[in-house]
Amino acid sequence: MRADKYFERLSSKNDELPRYFGELYVENHRGTMTSQGKAKRSNRVAETGCQSDEKLAVLAELLGHKPDWSVMSDCWKRVLTMQFHDILPGSSINAVYTEDSAENYAAIDKARADFIASTGLESGKDMILAVNTLSWERNALCEYSAGHELPESAVVADSDGNIIPTVLLGDRKTLLFRAEFPALGAKAFKVSEGTARVERNAEIHEVVDGLSVETTLCRAVIDRLGRLVSLYDKRADRQVLCDIGNDIRLFIDGPQFEDAWNLYPEYADREVQCGWKTSLSVIENNALRTVIRVDKSIDGCEIIQDIVFGTDSAMTEFRTKINWSLRHRILRVYFPMNIMAQNAAYETGFGTFFRPTVPSCEEDVQKLEVCAHKFADLSDSAHGAALINDCKYGHSCDRNILGLSLLRGTTYPDPDADIGTHEINYSIYPHNGSYADGEVPRRAHEFNHPVRMFESDRQTAEKADGLQLLTCDSGDIIIDTVKRSEDRKSIIIRAYESNGASGKARITLKGLKGEVHECNLLEERIGEPRSADGRFGFDYSPFEIRTFSIEKN
Repeated sequence: MRADKYFERLSSKNDELPRYFGELYVENHRGTMTSQGKAKRSNRVAETGCQSDEKLAVLAELLGHKPDWSVMSDCWKRVLTMQFHDILPGSSINAVYTEDSAENYAAIDKARADFIASTGLESGKDMILAVNTLSWERNALCEYSAGHELPESAVVADSDGNIIPTVLLGDRKTLLFRAEFPALGAKAFKVSEGTARVERNAEIHEVVDGLSVETTLCRAVIDRLGRLVSLYDKRADRQVLCDIGNDIRLFIDGPQFEDAWNLYPEYADREVQCGWKTSLSVIENNALRTVIRVDKSIDGCEIIQDIVFGTDSAMTEFRTKINWSLRHRILRVYFPMNIMAQNAAYETGFGTFFRPTVPSCEEDVQKLEVCAHKFADLSDSAHGAALINDCKYGHSCDRNILGLSLLRGTTYPDPDADIGTHEINYSIYPHNGSYADGEVPRRAHEFNHPVRMFESDRQTAEKADGLQLLTCDSGDIIIDTVKRSEDRKSIIIRAYESNGASGKARITLKGLKGEVHECNLLEERIGEPRSADGRFGFDYSPFEIRTFSIEKN
């Protein structure tokens, strides 16, 4: 029987069939959310990078360039191959990761570089062309590396010559600057000489067993282990934490049957008391950010973590490098939040789902490790806080304690799994109201999609300055994809609702022009043309995906 006939027959029996609402949770695959961390990081970087590359290429087409879309098609095929079971879950043999996976991700990196080269955006050294590939306006802190020593008076100016907040870092080769960026749009900058308008540096003081840091938006106390003893949100006038946060803890994990697949609940009762060797230092304190470095180590685990406080950012970042060789251990980080809520919110592809924070049945007890993508959030009706990451998938929330699995040390089927150096970045973002009120999905996307910067010739940069692909008037909608269609004949826009809401949205085409048709996910047209004047609206339901094609005039 054909699949379509089977489902037609099945639909006629819907009322007679048992129904289950919720997840099909596989208890003996909890470990696959964390095993082989390098593969998972490579996957996230490739996914988010390719999405941004596609938007950059569409922008380049508006400038008259002709990107080689066949290169991006091949790139995506490699990314999808690497998502095959058992590669991405981390449950393959050693050669898959040391040979096949490494070779494929190297090929993906090269293909992405070739694709960007074909866009013509990187065309000279005259100006900086910076592009926001997200579908809302954003204020972003950017780092520009000149590759050579700059004068002490070096600053960044916009295309009109207005100097923006800039700091020359200690290496004299890197400029840190903060700027506003249009939605799905570009801005041109140039390096000149002058005096930048900057705010005061953060206040740093030594306290018993650590340091205190105060910026315009928060006040934090960090102990010698790099833990947050206190994190005070000055906007909301409240403590974000109710106990020590950024608490990195080590547990015995296994040995057990099907090591890479399984993570048994008993690990939480088998904590290893670590006698960390530690040091704490200030490596950066300027008008745009403050960075506190934590060095901590035990045999088999060396951690270098930079805790970053942006002067105008509510987010506290933890940029972490770990040299790891421990076996049958799991490393996790915890943040006890000053919030009590019945459910925590977790991001998945094109949406968010909820899990109880206190299990009320055996089924909930077994869901101790939650598979989620860029964030987990705990909120009540007034306040919330999100734990955002750039490469991890194993989350938890036990009552009011948000947790994230960082690394494992399994020995089957790969006896050397995860041995080596890992880069892991995560952040705490306090906000008012629910995760939707706090725009947590947007902050998580920003954490994973930095502003892209290119060195361009003056003509290209000035032509691109202020250019946008489109705008959307709904705070619920995220434009996930803007790309060439698979047949190369149109531009595809894929949007989804991110906050669990219903409503109406309107998209306004800017640089893009043409007749708009709605499509299914296979990019096949459905219905009549939606617009020929550059504006079109649509109704949306919670977590709904909508796809449109633009036939260029």
